[in-house]
Amino acid sequence: MVLDIFPGTHFSRLKLLLGTNRYFNNAPLSKKITYKGSNYVVKIGKRSIKIIASNNFSENDINKIKKYIETMFQNRSILIDSTDELHWINDIPNVSVHTLNNIK
Repeated sequence: MVLDIFPGTHFSRLKLLLGTNRYFNNAPLSKKITYKGSNYVVKIGKRSIKIIASNNFSENDINKIKKYIETMFQNRSILIDSTDELHWINDIPNVSVHTLNNIK
C-alpha cells in the first residue's frame, strides 16, 4: 500500500519535517524514516508525506499512522491518495480528510 498525504501549500515544510521526525522518534533529521521491526517506510517530500507499507501492515501500524495524522494535522484539512481502500481514514477526529482516489 502507498499512502500519500498532502497537507496543502499553507503548511510549513519545516514543520512537516520536524514534526514527522519528532513523532516517529527519529533523532537525526531525515527525509526517510524506517525501523528494522516496522512494516512501513515514511518518506517526507517538499509538500507531502508518503507512507509505503508492506502487505503485513498490522492493526498497530494503522493505529500509529492514524495517531500521527491526528497529531500532525489537527484542525486542518488534508488530501489523501492511496493505492488501497482505507476504511479507517475517516475515523480520525479533528482532521478533515478528503480522498483523491476512491477505490471500490
